[in-house]
Amino acid sequence: MDDHDLNNARLAGEKIYQYDYLPRGTYPRLQPRAAQPEIQTLTAGSSVVVSDAWARLNPQAYRRVGHAVAGARRDFEGLSMLR
Repeated sequence: MDDHDLNNARLAGEKIYQYDYLPRGTYPRLQPRAAQPEIQTLTAGSSVVVSDAWARLNPQAYRRVGHAVAGARRDFEGLSMLR
């Protein structure tokens, strides 16, 4: 198994991983100055799971989590480097 196998992995017909690039300088100690300007890597989406019981017991915290996730999504939508 290698990156190409992971790139083709699917769950319910949807791709699990996608290729993306780390811009030069993202991790300076891992990307020597002589390295290529970008390093290709595999990325995966993320999910937030909250139990119904917790949400019922913590309604204010549940709303704050929802607002935080929505805000983070807006912040990250413009940052995708997928090609």
